[in-house]
Amino acid sequence: MMEGMKEDKIADENIDECVKEYIDRYGEGNREKNDQKNFESNNEKNKESNKGILKQNDHKLKKNDLKLKQEMLRGLKFGLFSISAGIVEIVSFSLLNELTGWRYWPCYIIALILSVLWNFTLNRRYTFRSANNVTIAMAKVLGFYLVFIPVSTILGNYFADTLQWNEYLVTLLNMLSNFILEFLYDRFFVFRKSLDTNHLAKK
Repeated sequence: MMEGMKEDKIADENIDECVKEYIDRYGEGNREKNDQKNFESNNEKNKESNKGILKQNDHKLKKNDLKLKQEMLRGLKFGLFSISAGIVEIVSFSLLNELTGWRYWPCYIIALILSVLWNFTLNRRYTFRSANNVTIAMAKVLGFYLVFIPVSTILGNYFADTLQWNEYLVTLLNMLSNFILEFLYDRFFVFRKSLDTNHLAKK
């Protein structure tokens, strides 16, 4: 009887060892499978996250590229309209300078005012495509010229009358400085909050 009990005990121990060995072997395999699944799942999540980040970055790049193209086109339009305004100014100045016998400064101021009105009207409508109040915008532009006209007139008169520079060269230099300064002033002050708001921009 004792021997039978011993045999049963040994058999039980053998069964326990087999069960333990089975659990260790296949349990480890399941853990490896679970780890692999978790790794693959995390990897997929990371891929999706990276795709989302790439899409956002691509969208930002396209948006910035579009803005750059718009600003380049805006600068080109402003340049072309400024050339036309320059033609208005130089023709007006030439007629006044040749036909009136006036001094430099009255010829320059009248020609400049005519070109400013021409340039403002075209650039407000087509370059900056602004729907802001015309009176307010014109008042802001007037503020620019309240500074620019006296400074450019005094310097131009000094160069033309005192230093005896060619009147047309002095006028061209004033026109160039006017072009650069007015574009920056209009773009970042006069029309900054109303860019692309008129009916032409919405088409």
